[in-house]
Amino acid sequence: MGSLPGAKPQPEQVNSTESQAPITKSQVEQALWVAFCGALGGGIFWLLSKWSGTATFAYWKWYGQIVALGFLGGIAALFGVYLLTASNLNAVKTYIFAIVCGVVWQPIINTAIKSYSNVGVTRQVAQVSNQTDQLNNTADHGTQEQIQSAVKATVPAVTQALKQFPDVQDADKKQAIVDSSDKALVALQAAAVKAPDSSIQAIKEVGIAANESNHADVGIHAIHSLREIGMAGARSNHPEVTKATVESLKILALSGKDPALKGAAVASLKELEAETNK
Repeated sequence: MGSLPGAKPQPEQVNSTESQAPITKSQVEQALWVAFCGALGGGIFWLLSKWSGTATFAYWKWYGQIVALGFLGGIAALFGVYLLTASNLNAVKTYIFAIVCGVVWQPIINTAIKSYSNVGVTRQVAQVSNQTDQLNNTADHGTQEQIQSAVKATVPAVTQALKQFPDVQDADKKQAIVDSSDKALVALQAAAVKAPDSSIQAIKEVGIAANESNHADVGIHAIHSLREIGMAGARSNHPEVTKATVESLKILALSGKDPALKGAAVASLKELEAETNK
């Protein structure tokens, strides 16, 4: 037991100590002072709103208003100092900033919530990209069973990202969801060469998720992917593949909320019908 500390290289020992360092009493005191300054800012907000005749929580007793605004101010200060900025907790200006955060508590809290939401979207987009890369690699070198497994692993990541789309406010994050979903659809279509059944099912699920999240562009991309798979099946004498794509397109046509999405599904069905009747 006594030889274990000496066996570890010095850099690893330092990193381990830093990552597992407990919260100190000094850090707790600093956080409490930040929250107190924010609460003080919330009290200042109460005074300003009282003087301007635009009291927040107007139906509450005055002391209830002060307590509520002090709490919100404290939360805003903690968000502003610890989450939104890299503040030096040994500097007086940090605590002045905490008071300001308490005064303007509402936009600070809204910004913090938005920031947290964006982190979740970024993580989900990264998961979609990772699954798509794995699917592409498996489609190039894997067996049919491995490709089917990779397809099934990709779908939940894409559909979860699309479900977040309506709640995302940042335009860049919205575009990131669209781009990652489009790349996943390209990979799923390519996987259909070796694993058509699972790929068709997966693309249909992505199309349904895009429809439910009111994003017609991704839904139309899913429809076009199904059409191309169906066309390839008809031309290579695989009617079972074409039949599966037709069934999926019918579901998307019936469930489509957006007229453009529904129209694309109907048009693709007609093209497949024409191709099979040649």
